[in-house]
Amino acid sequence: MLSEFRAFIAKGNVLDLAVAVIIGAAFGTIATSLTGDVIMPVVGAIFGGLDFSSHFVALGPIPDTFAGNPANYAELKAAGVPVLGWGQFLTVVINFLILAFIIFLLVRYAKRTMARFGPRIGAAARAVPMMLCGLSGWHAGFSQVVLVGQPSGEPARALRREMAAHYLPFAIVIPVAPGAPQERMARRLPFVGPMTALGDAAAYVCRDFACQRPVSRPEDLRAIVSPAA
Repeated sequence: MLSEFRAFIAKGNVLDLAVAVIIGAAFGTIATSLTGDVIMPVVGAIFGGLDFSSHFVALGPIPDTFAGNPANYAELKAAGVPVLGWGQFLTVVINFLILAFIIFLLVRYAKRTMARFGPRIGAAARAVPMMLCGLSGWHAGFSQVVLVGQPSGEPARALRREMAAHYLPFAIVIPVAPGAPQERMARRLPFVGPMTALGDAAAYVCRDFACQRPVSRPEDLRAIVSPAA
């Protein structure tokens, strides 16, 4: 039963209802202020009062012990006097109509906006993260790390493990095997052509294809890439 209850609480419609209640309460406060502080004083002034709540009909006698204001609806009601508060009821009805009209306008313009900009918003949801990623890379700068050496050899594998130990989102690791594979890659990336393995393996850390002196030990590679990690 507890698991079913958790599943019920986590349902989308329950969460949507909770959000709707919170938003409705917020708009209710705005509508109440709009009615009580702006509209009702203006309308009430036309009828000779500050608001409609001052308009009522006493249906019974006022007790002799009543020490309040006989023209105050709230005080008479608190004293137990039967009162027909048509003004208060009218205020509540106007509050409801204003709140309903505000919600109507919101829904109306939201539908128009979604119908007009919905396809654009859907495209932006995919484009914005890509734009942010590109902008971050442009500010941080892209780098290339060329690992020259036999891929199956332990020296080259040690350099690859060292690179994998660092978070370098804007670094491109290019493994290069000496010999014919390096010659073929040099046709597409000419800057890797003159690179050598310095024995068994070497790492060339480049920024915008301008490379530093090669290193062959993982700890030397760590010293270069760790500030950017």
